[in-house]
Amino acid sequence: GSALIKIHFQTEVLTYSTNFTAAVRLSDEEGSISQAVVSGDAATLAADDDADLSGTTVLSPSVLREDRLLDRMEIVPAVFTPNGDQVNDVARVYYNLLALDVARPIEIAVYDLSGRLIRIIHDTPERNGRYEDKTWDGLDAQGQLVPPGLYIVRLAIEGDAQQDGQARLVGVAY
Repeated sequence: GSALIKIHFQTEVLTYSTNFTAAVRLSDEEGSISQAVVSGDAATLAADDDADLSGTTVLSPSVLREDRLLDRMEIVPAVFTPNGDQVNDVARVYYNLLALDVARPIEIAVYDLSGRLIRIIHDTPERNGRYEDKTWDGLDAQGQLVPPGLYIVRLAIEGDAQQDGQARLVGVAY
């Protein structure tokens, strides 16, 4: 016999016209080979169902908004303690880049509250995606630990036709 398996999943789509692919196999069977999943409905349920329109390509209207290249920027933790105890010694910068089909210049810089540049922590081109790998260790450009207080982390993007950016506060305590 045959069985229908239905899988629901939810994810953020960061690229226009994202295509999802999948494969299945029997995990408890030694040497089993994966079989590609064919997109589409398992059964036509209505007379007006169009099998050609059913698939795994997702069009995300939020990606198409021309005024946004950056989304969901956050600093974790909001206050960190760069004291070498291996607990909250760095602040991590998380963000989504949208609608960047080719790598574009991305700069992440730290400023004090007067607007003085403390350090550039990232200055490399990137393309769309979710990023969780950037950190600030509380050091300035000369490698010295900054005084305790509030700092501004600014992410700036140079797109083809526009620029975008966001800033967040981060606290240093020790």
